[in-house]
This record gives sequence, C-alpha cells and structure tokens, in this order.
Amino acid sequence: MGPDDDQRRAERLRAAAGDAPDDPAGLASDLATLGTHDDPSVRRLAVEGLCDLAERSVDTVEPVLDVVFAALNDSDPETARAAVNAVAIVSDEDPSLARPVAPDLCRLLEEDRRGTSEAAAVALWPIAWTTPEAVVQAVDPLRGLLDRPEQATRLSAVAVLRGIAAEHPEASVPAVEGLVDRCFDRHQNVRVMATAALGPLATAFPGRVEPAVPRLVRCLDDADGRVRQNVAAVVQQVVKAYPEVSLDHRDRFVALLDDENAETRTSASNVLTALADYRPAELTDRVDPLVRATRDEDGRVAANLLLGLASAAWTQPEAMVDHLDALAASLDRGPDVSHNAAYLLGVVAETFPVVVADHLHALVELVEEGEARVARNAAWAVAVVAEEQPAAVEGHRPALLAALDHECPGVRGNAGIALGLLDAPPEAAVGAVLDLLADGDEPNDVRLASRGLVELTGASTEASAGDLPVDAVLDLLSSGDPRVRANACTALGNLGVQTALDDLYECQTDTESRVRNAAKSAVERVHGHRAD
Repeated sequence: MGPDDDQRRAERLRAAAGDAPDDPAGLASDLATLGTHDDPSVRRLAVEGLCDLAERSVDTVEPVLDVVFAALNDSDPETARAAVNAVAIVSDEDPSLARPVAPDLCRLLEEDRRGTSEAAAVALWPIAWTTPEAVVQAVDPLRGLLDRPEQATRLSAVAVLRGIAAEHPEASVPAVEGLVDRCFDRHQNVRVMATAALGPLATAFPGRVEPAVPRLVRCLDDADGRVRQNVAAVVQQVVKAYPEVSLDHRDRFVALLDDENAETRTSASNVLTALADYRPAELTDRVDPLVRATRDEDGRVAANLLLGLASAAWTQPEAMVDHLDALAASLDRGPDVSHNAAYLLGVVAETFPVVVADHLHALVELVEEGEARVARNAAWAVAVVAEEQPAAVEGHRPALLAALDHECPGVRGNAGIALGLLDAPPEAAVGAVLDLLADGDEPNDVRLASRGLVELTGASTEASAGDLPVDAVLDLLSSGDPRVRANACTALGNLGVQTALDDLYECQTDTESRVRNAAKSAVERVHGHRAD
C-alpha cells in the first residue's frame, strides 16, 4: 500500500470516528496503527480520530493510549495538539489515566504554542485537583497563561493553580499577583476560581497576600456571592496574622453581616472578632448592627460576634448595657452561641452586676443543664454577680450546691467561688475552687477566684491543707495583680499551709503594702495552726 493509499485510509478512518462506528474498539486499533506512520499528516488524522472516539467513550481508546501519549512529543505541531486534546478528554474522565504524562503536559505549557498550551492546561486541571504534586512544576508557565485573551485558557490556568495551592501553597506563591489580577476578570467563573485559589495561600502565607487586601476588598461588591464569600475568607486568614489590616475595612465587613450567603457572613464575623481582639474600641460605635447580627440563624456568626463583643466589653462594658436583653436571648441557643453569650454576660457583670442579675435564672439553667464548657462560663458569670449582689444569687444556692458535684472542674470551681461570696458557704467549696486553680484551665478571672478562696477558707472551720492541691495557691503568689497575691497569702494562712512559710516570708518584702500586710498576717495564722 502506497503513501497515497495510507493517506486516503487515514481520512476514511478519521471520518468514521466522527460518526457512530459499529466496531469502535477495532477502529481505535486501526487508528493507533496509523498513529505511528512516517507521514505526519497520516499521524495527525489518526490521532484526531482517536480524539473523536475518546469523546464518545474513553474506554474505547484506553487500550491504545500509549500511541496518544507518544504523539504528545510528535515533531508535527498539529499532531501534538490533537494528542493534547485527546489527553484532555481522558483526564476529565479519569485523571489517573493521564497522570503519567503530566510532565509532558507541563513541558507543552512551557513551549507556549497557541492551542497546544491551552489544551495542556485543560488536561492538567483534573490532575491538579487529584494529585497536585504531579504538576507543581507547571506554576511558572501557568502564570504566563493568566493574561491570555481566551477566557477558557485563563480559567484553566487559574483552576490548575488552585489545585496546586490547595496542597502545595509554597509552590504557588509566585502566582499570587497574577491570581489577584484575575479576581477582577471580566468573566465571573475566572473571578470565582481566582479568589478560591487565594484561600490556601492566605492561610499558609498571609504576608504574601496582605499587600493585596486593599484591592481584594473591592471584590466584596462583586455581584457573584461566591466571589464575596471567597474574598471574605481570604481576608479572614490575613487578618489572623495581621489584624491591623482590618482597621480600614471595618464598615465593609459590618455590611457583609447582611450578606445572603452564610459562609460570607461567617468570614465577616471572624474578621470583626479579630479586630475586636486587636483594637476593641473599633467595635463600640458599631454595636447596634453587631447585636442585631447575633440573631443570625447561623450559629457560627452569632458565636463569633458574641465573642467579639465580649472583647469590646472588657474595655467599654457600658456600650453593652442597653443591649443586654438582646444579648441574653442568645443564652438559649446552641452550645457555641450560649457559651460565648454567658461569657459576655460575665464580662459585663464585672462592671454592671445589677443589670446582669436580671438574667440569673437563665444563667443558672445553663449551669444545671448546659454542656460543660457552657456551664463553666455561666457559673463564672453567676460568681461575678455574687461578688456585688450576693442577695440576688442567694436564691440559687441549691443549684450552686448541686454544681459542686459537676464532672467539670471549671463548673465546680466557679460554683464554689459563687458560694464563697454568699453567707455560710459549704466546706466542699474550698476543694472545688482549689481544683479549678490546679486544673490548668485558667479561670476567667483569677482575681475573683482568689477572692472567693479567701472567703471560703476564712469561713471554714474544718478546711486545712491536708490533701488539697495548695500548690495552685502558691502559684498565685507570682501573679502580676497585687490583689491576687494578697488573696493568695490570706488563703494560705487560713489553710495553715506550713510549706508556704518561706514564700510568705518573701512576700513580706513585696512592693505592694497590701501584699506585705496579708503575708504578715498569714505567717501568724500558719504559726497559729501549728500551735493548735
């Protein structure tokens, strides 16, 4: 058979592949035979026919994929392009089949031949999303495709970079600037993919994304909710490392609390919570919309904002007073929300216990019925109120007594503190507070814990060091708060801790007179216990 006959046969088989052949497997075998022909035009027709068959069924061409793969290195550009198109179809169906030629596809990206490089990017997309380590070397050539005029090319390039960034963000760092540019692409699918690709980069390398935040924030006005969601998540990750970034964009994230997408609202609430930790005063003039958003049906949003408001309340609790009824309504929601709501009420009670006393019933219900972490915060809030409003708490003594048997040291300890601030506290409360201090889970308010311990040990007629974990009290002697150090001295004296004498003598030289006086009295009481 001469060359012209092979050419005509290749044309006939190519045409048959475009129809619905009766024997596709046999046709694939015949085309594969021609795929190694000396004539490039014959090889091109054969590979194009295999590409047509692959569009109908990848299974048909799987037995002859070695011919298609070899054609990726064909000296004829048209044959190589047809082979890339065939591999793209195979990769979309089953990326594992195309994975062996990932290096060839990456090489074709670098050659940057029109049509071939675009198809190579399409073929790499599924591979990058399943086994990104196979395509990390493609980052640099992909950057060159980000500005191509064809929307499909830009989308494929961004999609491959997203797959790489998800598992190997360090390899994708050089593409940050190009991805940021694509966040403003005229096609929304490219914008969605680019903003998503920046997510893992912002998580792993927030410093590389931080300079782009002023630009990215503009994407929060994008009509596509997915873009807004992705950008909010990117900024959230950056703000964790660079909270100052949020200062100039506070109002944009407050506005996002009304976004229709729950993920966007959650990210916005996370940014605002980070801002509250960094500079709480920034939220105090935006309390109204934040409090409204604590009613969000998504508990993550509500929990985040309650925590942020608690941070603000430590410095400006008066900003919360007019909203306390609305905030207290969150006490009966899920554990994450009620946990933070109870904490917020405890913070406000530090300054305005009378106002929080109106919500004691709800707090005590959480002590009795809430999850351990929720009950812990609720018991602490009750103890804060008890310090200034013991009469209001007295009616809840039975619940606090029952809480002394709670499995969680934090619940037992905070209930013990509250009882210590009431008249006639029970002996068991001393051990509960000491267990709290020794548990390693630092109390919400060490000063309050030490104050409760003083009241408990002073009122007790039976409490003594014995087997109690008094080392936790000794640790309080190094507190930076002189009130805590003084209270620790007094409690050690009340307990008659003989092993604390050296520490108490040292405290008699403390810079604060209240500590020196408390240490002197404690030494006398310890000696009194010894005499007894």
